[in-house]
Amino acid sequence: MCGICGVIFADSSKQKEYSKYVENMVKTMLDRGPDNSSISSYKNIILGHTRLSIMDPGSKIANQPIENDKWVLVFNGEIYNFKKIREDLKVKGYRFYSNSDTEVLLNAIDCYGVPKTLDKINGIFAFAAFNKKTKKTYLARDRIGIKPLHLHIGGDGNIYFASTPAAIALSLNKIWTLNYQSVLSFLHLGASNTLSTFFNSIEKVRPAEFITI
Repeated sequence: MCGICGVIFADSSKQKEYSKYVENMVKTMLDRGPDNSSISSYKNIILGHTRLSIMDPGSKIANQPIENDKWVLVFNGEIYNFKKIREDLKVKGYRFYSNSDTEVLLNAIDCYGVPKTLDKINGIFAFAAFNKKTKKTYLARDRIGIKPLHLHIGGDGNIYFASTPAAIALSLNKIWTLNYQSVLSFLHLGASNTLSTFFNSIEKVRPAEFITI
């Protein structure tokens, strides 16, 4: 279990302010990934990650955010068929420096693009991939929705996302209102069957959903 988070923004003059938001989001998710935490900043996006080292635990190369010349990736989950995909990518000339599925996912996205990569991978996952050249960000969640991902569009037009709704709610300096339908659903069923979280305006990315920003 790892934690991913980030903010996408238009006003690059406030990058330091937004970096603080992401740092706070990372801190709220240290229980999801106590082995490493870090953030990476770019002109209009800041990405954060907390890592629980299950696969290739001794490798710092598998720490995230992970990037190459074109892509930056934060990923939570497990790709079951990553070894097969890695062998296919080696034939295409890609080199690997760790035994992690994260590095395989990054190179698969680089080789095939996000939509085709989603067709190829099997597993449980939530990830955010940022293309440095096109400036597009892709958010994706596994087909069943095992790994969580949440999204908030602020009044400033910024887009915040994180593995937990609490990471967003506790990091932004605003007063949140409760979504009573979601709360009542949880109290009756033991789980919420709505697309909302307990907080109004923090939504769940749906299972199998793929968002381009």
